[in-house]
This record gives sequence, C-alpha cells and structure tokens, in this order.
Amino acid sequence: MNSTNNPFPTSESMAGADRDDAAANASSGESGRDRGAEIVDRMAQTAHRAVDRMAERATPAVERVRSRIEDASSRAYSQADHIAEVQDQWLTATRDCIRNHPIASVGVAVLGGMLLSRILSDRH
Repeated sequence: MNSTNNPFPTSESMAGADRDDAAANASSGESGRDRGAEIVDRMAQTAHRAVDRMAERATPAVERVRSRIEDASSRAYSQADHIAEVQDQWLTATRDCIRNHPIASVGVAVLGGMLLSRILSDRH
C-alpha cells in the first residue's frame, strides 16, 4: 500500500520517511545549526544595542537625579546644623536668664503652670 494514499501512515511507511529525513537532516544539520547560531547572535547583538541605547538615554537623567539628591542632602545637613546651633543658643540664653533672675523664673513657671492647667481642665 502506498503511503501517499493512506492518511494514516504505518510504521513501514514511516521507517522509509525517517531514513530520508535523517539523511536530509545530517546533510543540513550543520547548516541548520549555523543558521540557528546566526539568528541567536543577531538577536543578542540587537538586544545589546537596545540596552546600550537605553543606557545612553538614561545616564543623563540618572546624573540629574543624583545631583539633585546630593544638593538636597547637603541642604538638609546644613539646615540640621543650623537648627542645632539655634537650639544651643536658646538653651544657653534660657539658662543665663534663669541664673540671673531665679525668683522671676520660678514665678513665671508657676503662672505658666496655672494657666496651662486652666486651659487643659475639663471645667468650663
């Protein structure tokens, strides 16, 4: 029976086809592998070029962001130093005032406590 007439191939008809395919693959196997390697190489080169283009475009933006972060960081440290200096100045001035006027300081503290207690009390 001819395999071209039979829609369901038999093992005998397949054996001959397998031998033909094996011979064709053996002769074209290396060229197929070469083509496959070329395709993979081209795809890799295209991917490398795309990554390089993206890196070239991203580098200036990254540098701008880095510069802005460094500027903000230096301003924050400067501001923190300034706040610490002002805090030290106020603390020193308060200590000096309390040392120079102890009775007035106690009176102000008592009045402040009474006022605060009135404000925070639940009685109206």
